[in-house]
Amino acid sequence: MRCTMVIILLGLIGFCLAEKIETKNVVDLAQIKLRLEALEKQIPALNDAIQSQAAELKRRKIEFSVFKNNVTKFMEVVANALGYLKKEALNRKRQQSS
Repeated sequence: MRCTMVIILLGLIGFCLAEKIETKNVVDLAQIKLRLEALEKQIPALNDAIQSQAAELKRRKIEFSVFKNNVTKFMEVVANALGYLKKEALNRKRQQSS
């Protein structure tokens, strides 16, 4: 008789725990669903922000490309000027030598 009561008692405890776990899981799922819905509402704003950042990066890339081209042209001008100055210095040195 005691054995039967212990088995029934353990069964009831197990049932109560199972109900508690199941209820907790339902509450957890409801909270997860609410969080997902909140995140879904944020997706359009995040997408807009990403596209805005992409446009800004593209604009900066173009600006950098223009800057790089300008620097390259400036370096060519400086190199040509240095070459000219070097030739002039050699010519003057030759003229002074002769």
